[in-house]
Amino acid sequence: MLCICGCVPENRLQVVKGLKDVEVSECESCSFEVTLNLAYIEGVWTRDGMQLKSKPNCRISMHGRRHSLILTRAAIGDAGLFSFQANGIQTSGRLSVRVRDIHIVKELEDVDTVERQPVSFMCEVNQVDVDGRWYRDDSRIRPGDNIKIRHQGKCDQTHGLYRNNSLRNINTPWCLLQVCKETLNGNKYKTRLKSNK
Repeated sequence: MLCICGCVPENRLQVVKGLKDVEVSECESCSFEVTLNLAYIEGVWTRDGMQLKSKPNCRISMHGRRHSLILTRAAIGDAGLFSFQANGIQTSGRLSVRVRDIHIVKELEDVDTVERQPVSFMCEVNQVDVDGRWYRDDSRIRPGDNIKIRHQGKCDQTHGLYRNNSLRNINTPWCLLQVCKETLNGNKYKTRLKSNK
């Protein structure tokens, strides 16, 4: 709306700083920020047209003229077109999320052991917070009373499988050339567990 003199009214809402495209790797944090010329204006955030609400991994806030959205631990599914809308104005920016380059730093090794003795496998990858799964042949191994699975590490991540054979039922043998595998980011890494009798 123009005033009689043809000037733009000072209270007309405008975007001072709009959204920009952002590119991050999986599990990294990123932020979108909008600055308006007026303070305390309610707005709506969307991703690909769907409204977003504030939650632990998606924090939405407003401080005077500044509106921000912060994503923690971005996932591939978070990629899309982010938009901010308020009272007829809109600004948008696209989020691209790169797949992490995950590879084995220390591979699984063959283990020779005596029946009914504890045994452990260790595998180290170059990224933290990697979802690893252990298998014996093609059957997934899950934690139990005599099987422990641990992930630890701040820089590289160590995946460990520990079995206390002294607790097992002797009628359900574990050893004897079984193949133990771990799946990391879609790739499988194998080792063989050999039993000495």
